[in-house]
Amino acid sequence: MLEFLLKYSPVVFSNGQIGFRFLPSLIAIVGILSLFTVILLLAYRKTTLEMSHFFKTSLIVLKFIVLGLLLVMLFEPVIHVSTVIPQKSSIILLLDDSKSMSIRDGSNKQSRLQTVQKLLLDKDISLLEKLKKNFKVYLYKFSSETKKITTPQQVSGLGKSTDLAGSLKFAASLAEHGTVSAVVLISDGGNNSNQDPLQVATYFSSRKLPIYTIGVGKKNMRDLQLTKVSANQSVVENSVVEISTLINNSGYNDESVELELREDDTIIKKQKVTLKGSATRAFLKFSPQKKGFVRYSLGIVPFKDEVVTENNSKSFLIDNRNKTARVLYIEGYPRPEFKFIRRAMDGDENIELVSLLRTGPDKFYRQGIRSPDELKQGYPKTQKELFQYDAIIFGSIEASFFTPQQLQNTLEFVARRGGGFLMLGGGLSFAQGKYQGTPIEKMLPVELPATNGQSFEAPGTFRDRFKLQLTPEGLRHPIMQLSTDEASNREIWESLPDLEGYNPLGPAKPGATVLAIHPLSDVNNPKIILAVQKYGAGRTMVFASSTSWNWQMQMPHEDLSHEKFWRQTLRWLALSAPEPIQLHVDKDTYQPGEQVTIKVDLRDSTFNAIEDGKIKGQITTPSGEIIEVPFDWSSNGKVEYMSAFHPVEEGLYFVDISAYSARDEFLGTSRTAFFVKESNLEYNNAYLQEPLLKRIAEISGGKYFHEFEANYLADEISVRETTYSKMVEYDLWDMPLWFVLIVLLLSIEWFVRRNKGLS
Repeated sequence: MLEFLLKYSPVVFSNGQIGFRFLPSLIAIVGILSLFTVILLLAYRKTTLEMSHFFKTSLIVLKFIVLGLLLVMLFEPVIHVSTVIPQKSSIILLLDDSKSMSIRDGSNKQSRLQTVQKLLLDKDISLLEKLKKNFKVYLYKFSSETKKITTPQQVSGLGKSTDLAGSLKFAASLAEHGTVSAVVLISDGGNNSNQDPLQVATYFSSRKLPIYTIGVGKKNMRDLQLTKVSANQSVVENSVVEISTLINNSGYNDESVELELREDDTIIKKQKVTLKGSATRAFLKFSPQKKGFVRYSLGIVPFKDEVVTENNSKSFLIDNRNKTARVLYIEGYPRPEFKFIRRAMDGDENIELVSLLRTGPDKFYRQGIRSPDELKQGYPKTQKELFQYDAIIFGSIEASFFTPQQLQNTLEFVARRGGGFLMLGGGLSFAQGKYQGTPIEKMLPVELPATNGQSFEAPGTFRDRFKLQLTPEGLRHPIMQLSTDEASNREIWESLPDLEGYNPLGPAKPGATVLAIHPLSDVNNPKIILAVQKYGAGRTMVFASSTSWNWQMQMPHEDLSHEKFWRQTLRWLALSAPEPIQLHVDKDTYQPGEQVTIKVDLRDSTFNAIEDGKIKGQITTPSGEIIEVPFDWSSNGKVEYMSAFHPVEEGLYFVDISAYSARDEFLGTSRTAFFVKESNLEYNNAYLQEPLLKRIAEISGGKYFHEFEANYLADEISVRETTYSKMVEYDLWDMPLWFVLIVLLLSIEWFVRRNKGLS
């Protein structure tokens, strides 16, 4: 309607310059207007009926405006605007062909792709025909790659990803060899490539080649999205796994949703979550039962009005193979804690507990050894001997028992070998055992009481009874999971008997996690009982009490809380320790065709890198095909052996490698797995990404249009001044708007006069 009244598109007026073909001097114009004024005053000086001054003035003004409009028309107004020379240049039209364009958030549940096709081909809009009127139009569809097409119907909306930057780079390369006036990009703005389209837009700006963007889809929509799911990828039998997930919410605040956890395709657990704000963190615990590499998926049960449900779930892989580790436990003297920890570990198929109990000067009682020579000389003196274990426990034994080299080797065991270390409470532990200033103090998650540079006599252990109080972090830590249900877990810990006595410790170190404290702790200075931290490649832990055996002795015999706690503690310490041959991929789930990078870290018995090894590898596909994969030596800051593979088939893949020395001596094997499935990446942040499309247009010198404004695009490009345009003069005196205004004003004037009874 507006275009009809103005005769031309509003774009012509916003970009053009208005003038007059015949414009007399200012004196002549003033004279003519004065003459009009005198004539109108004389005409209304006497009327058949008496009128107020205001009423008479109003009639004069209406007539004066009509005469003024006629005068303007007589001056023949024109507009000068730059107009493209028809068919002298071309336009590159890029159409988004990714899966997100199949989202049905348009009117009457129309997909975004259908909206684009209607925009280009519908006879009422016919954007494609408008563009072809002045330009040669070249059509391309893009997703992960860009392809030429001849008609918009060839866009299917099945692309697995969106590479905006890649498509714009492709258009830029075409423009270098042609007469291109502009690039038109029609998309919902989703971009999941590693390239930045804004950098490409800067290049377009330097070439004075504008990008015009058209946004398709809703700017805001009710949607739930499971954005992050994290869980321990390696677990052991009967352990409790905590899944952490982040739910993004748009339009469902304070609503309750249900999470479903599936093992393969079977639902194994459900949990309600109340949504708060735009993002809600949720935790779900379960105990994996299926052996081997198992695929799990966590999903949100969708609402009925939710348009996009493809972003409601995520899959992950868990390694639940049988694993074993060896733990060396050295104790300074016989005590109940030692006996009950050993008893708790009896029958654990995952942990082999090797103990060294001092029974007198240079006398030890050894348990769990594999040969008569193991630990024959006491605590290991060399790294090779020490590094055969996966975790070490120091009981109540003084620092002076060890040589400085043994203490340094123990630090290297954690920092470089990646082992676990635990110090238990006791009369000869921590500060009471004179560990200040030793390598052991460096790796503990807590400070030891300071000496202030003076002679220092550590206070004795406190002997009061107390109930262990778990921190919020402790309630979520895998060590402390005595039940998969959060409320039940809390109740179990509250029901356990009191501990008796503890070692006073200093504050937690930066990066440490405090799991449990004394209930009479000061808020700003807690009495730490249990804490953990990562140290180098390994992890360390302190348990500043030696009476956890009360949890066994003072509970019914069928209660297994004490046993479960110590099994989970030693598993957490030991089973994360790496093997000399480490095989891993960079993630656990890939898309078909995506590169899988496989890395092998090969080390000797003292965990120094082997640089001249040989790796033989093979991949078993879901259908059972075995594919040999070569490995190349790489030293990009870290000595590794690397290979790459591009899977096609969906399903579970296994990677097996055998390692050999330079002299072809067999060193060992390793196995890992990964899963391949179509990604839902296209449905992340499924609403229209309007800010990105606006910035692309602004940076390049173009303009952004929403789908409802796109009918002005052809005119906007046509009036842009380029080497393929010329200045054109358009008449404005015959615009329908003039006629409408004159008829309207005269009608108002006539109606007012007749209403007052004037002729």
